[in-house]
Amino acid sequence: MVAAPKKPRKELSIAQKSRIWTLHEEGYNPTEISRKTKLPRTTCSSFITRQSICPDPEFENKPRSGRPKKITVRG
Repeated sequence: MVAAPKKPRKELSIAQKSRIWTLHEEGYNPTEISRKTKLPRTTCSSFITRQSICPDPEFENKPRSGRPKKITVRG
């Protein structure tokens, strides 16, 4: 049987991250949060795990590696 092609992964928006964290602070578990936000349970639980070890939770996405942007038209 042939495996289905992988879907491209997308980053969570700042609004999604803050909603997950707010629901977590209100006492919801990852399963309930995933039902409310329509996101996978593993995404919710891994986000909560990463944020709880961080002393100062910030929801900004970190810059990704890749080709630098062009500075000039010629470049």
